Amino acid sequence: MFGEESAAEFDDWAERFKDHLTVSGKNFTDQEKVTRFKLCLKDAPRALFKELSPAQTTTLDLAMSALRAKLDSPQRREIDQKDADAVQTARGRVGGTISEATEQK
Repeated sequence: MFGEESAAEFDDWAERFKDHLTVSGKNFTDQEKVTRFKLCLKDAPRALFKELSPAQTTTLDLAMSALRAKLDSPQRREIDQKDADAVQTARGRVGGTISEATEQK
């Protein structure tokens, strides 16, 4: 299952996902590959997948590229940076916790 919001983490996970399809020994159709891909997504990536057009989900490579582009959007990078800054702030405070930092956003 993939539920992270990082494009870099997605790249690593996507490579392993393709490896699993290859070693399964079955020759999946494009639609079967896309369906299995969708089933392995959760949280934000699953929501972003639902936003893809039918043309973007005709093949696994197209679906992965489109989802990665959504994960790597400027808006998501800004949110990721704010989250990283909040965690850094919490770690810098004596007794600060990550949950405190995320509440301050």
